[in-house]
Amino acid sequence: MGFWGLKMLLEPHGSEPRWFQYDIPNGLSLLIIAAILGLAMLVSVAAARRETVRRA
Repeated sequence: MGFWGLKMLLEPHGSEPRWFQYDIPNGLSLLIIAAILGLAMLVSVAAARRETVRRA
């Protein structure tokens, strides 16, 4: 969600682009979001395995 918010702040919205505004292509956005979700899943699985090992 943070990336989407940042993307919305950085994209020019129908006006003349300012120095801090940048158009991020949709394909790149989807790739970044997929990478963030994949990393979050890997960290979650690793944490669950670590917790299982500690209980044994």
